[in-house]
Amino acid sequence: MSFWSRLGEGRLGIGLLSDTAARAALVEPLAAHGDGIDADALATVVENSQRYPCFVQLWGEALWKRLLATGATRLTAAHAAAARPDVVARVTDYYEDRYLELDQSGWLTVAECVAAHFQSMPKLTYEELKSAVADGLAAHAEPGQVHAALDALQHLGFVWRPPGQLPPVRYEPGIPSLMAHVLDHTAPTHAAPRLRRR
Repeated sequence: MSFWSRLGEGRLGIGLLSDTAARAALVEPLAAHGDGIDADALATVVENSQRYPCFVQLWGEALWKRLLATGATRLTAAHAAAARPDVVARVTDYYEDRYLELDQSGWLTVAECVAAHFQSMPKLTYEELKSAVADGLAAHAEPGQVHAALDALQHLGFVWRPPGQLPPVRYEPGIPSLMAHVLDHTAPTHAAPRLRRR
């Protein structure tokens, strides 16, 4: 038996950053070099990063390149707008990698169904999530396949259960807009990735 469940307060859940932490991750490296960012630009970048650590890092890198390219010492909304296409392209690459993982692992149809359920409910109980997975498996479900699908979606980071919740425990999207990207693949036209939390 694993000792994971016995870790108590030592058990960590890595999810979205707080608004304060996301802002600090962008502001502090700039301040260390004597540079800054306007409040409106910072608010836009934090919102579009979804406070997802990887995306905050992508934004920070793109903004730093803008700063170096322009010779400015303070980032503005114009710098953020100029950096956005680079961030969108890199986020799209990231999402496509996750999409291919879902497809190649055989769980794409299930992931699409789960994503559709999350469109109407931002958080799902375990039973609601199991029901969404079962819907995705349809009549082809075999005993144990629902649990195998749930396990796969969690390991791929598509859904996760933040620790430390009071009942009723809820599951959330691993990345807020990845599910929208998966659903965009089934739409007639493909839009740019939705960088903002739905």
